[in-house]
Amino acid sequence: ATSPTPAPQPPPTRSSVLQVPCSDYPTIYADNNFQGQSLVLRTSIANLHTLGLGDQVSSVCIPAGWQVDFYEDTAFRGAVLRLTTGSIADLTRARPDGTDWGDRVSSVRVRQSAQR
Repeated sequence: ATSPTPAPQPPPTRSSVLQVPCSDYPTIYADNNFQGQSLVLRTSIANLHTLGLGDQVSSVCIPAGWQVDFYEDTAFRGAVLRLTTGSIADLTRARPDGTDWGDRVSSVRVRQSAQR
């Protein structure tokens, strides 16, 4: 007798992927879906390469009251992507400004907004 083939599992829904609990501070992750090496951004960082996360950021979580500028180059230079409250599970696919930002970030500037 053959065992029945298990039914394929549905892919995760968009809402289940994005419901990641942000800490009190913005957090970046090396892998999609808020996985892999992570770093809580309590302050701006001019060179993510020194922390092993340069050109590695794939997902981000930004709690209410924060603004984060992601820079393509170290020392807050090059192309910039500004994000506020929210989560992005895959910076490559999401293309928040129409551009692929996956594995491209080398420095980050974080600011608390006045509403926090």
